[in-house]
Amino acid sequence: MKVRNKRGADAGSDHHLIVANFRLKVVATNRKFEQRNKKYDVGKLRITAEQEPFCIELRNRYEALQEAQENGKNIVDDTWTQIKNVCCNVTKQVLGFKNHLKKDWMSECTWNLISCRKEIKAKLNTSKTRQQKTRMQAEYAATDSQIKTSVRNAKRKWMDEQALRAETATARGDTNELYCITRMLSKKGFNKNRPVKSKEGRLLMTGEDQLRRWREHFSEVLNREQPEERERQRNFPDTSNRINVNTPAKTEIKIALKQIENRKAP
Repeated sequence: MKVRNKRGADAGSDHHLIVANFRLKVVATNRKFEQRNKKYDVGKLRITAEQEPFCIELRNRYEALQEAQENGKNIVDDTWTQIKNVCCNVTKQVLGFKNHLKKDWMSECTWNLISCRKEIKAKLNTSKTRQQKTRMQAEYAATDSQIKTSVRNAKRKWMDEQALRAETATARGDTNELYCITRMLSKKGFNKNRPVKSKEGRLLMTGEDQLRRWREHFSEVLNREQPEERERQRNFPDTSNRINVNTPAKTEIKIALKQIENRKAP
């Protein structure tokens, strides 16, 4: 096992991280894991500063594509492929891919403060004098406090925006968007449908067969005949004779009082 100290890690703490290498035996499997598809970060288009360069680059690419189409033949499939490639290339170049570790509600100002804190951490690790190290520690603590405040404000602002979107969707009757916003705020995913089987254990694939099976199930459960009074008495025997309802004797009362713990109510 090898252990190393990572003093340059920006973890928002005065402590240093430790990385350890272990040697393990892994059993080989034949299963191949598919690479996760990357998604473009289209959420940046909500920012005004990101909209202008994206529109300019996309307009320039379309003008060059239009000039090339005027000189050659216009085939529908080729034209669609060229347009799709232009959109994908521009989005990849200007917006980039979506970072799954980055939350939607975190603003660019917060990320700038995080980068600044990382630089301060590097200066703190390379400081030589005690005075310089004390000054860097104070600056690091102040920046970390600003980051926490910025994160709280950004999340509160994002929640207010989502609530306003939900109110707007409710006003215009858009239940789909309202449901998506509610699911996103509650952090709950889709409820997957479980397979429905027939009485014989056969899996029902079509929706009509599944609805028919549910109808049959509830009709059997809910439409039952009421049991007669004699059957009820037979199922629930009379236990009143087994209980002694007479007045307790003095010896029984004394035995009960002796069994009570001290300072406990009977």
